[in-house]
Amino acid sequence: MVTVTDVFGTSIPVSGLAPVTIIPYNITASAAANGSIVPNGITSVNCGTNQQFTITPAGGYSVQDVLVDGISQGPLNTYSFNNVTANHTISASFTLACQPNTWTGATSNVWSVPANWACGTLPATGANIIIPDV
Repeated sequence: MVTVTDVFGTSIPVSGLAPVTIIPYNITASAAANGSIVPNGITSVNCGTNQQFTITPAGGYSVQDVLVDGISQGPLNTYSFNNVTANHTISASFTLACQPNTWTGATSNVWSVPANWACGTLPATGANIIIPDV
């Protein structure tokens, strides 16, 4: 027997109610190399509740993309599932962050071509530059 109280403060004993079952759903999270997602793995979430994920790139990397149920959400640092009513997946990928003032020689050996520099911009006059060993 359960006692239910109405909005006027009247307690009414009630019997014969069926037990309530809370339905859990699973959100499976994964991160590619060079970063992490928290929580990682399978997280059980009760129906109708929310679950937030934090995506963190490793040093020198940035978030490339976050896929939710296979659909790109773009480069995010957090994602929240709200009012969960089904199983979901979330995955994060990472890319090497742009290193300004770094020579790539991507299109030619001409120093004044922006496309030959990481980030597509010429270094400022007097800036220190990086020329990686190839």
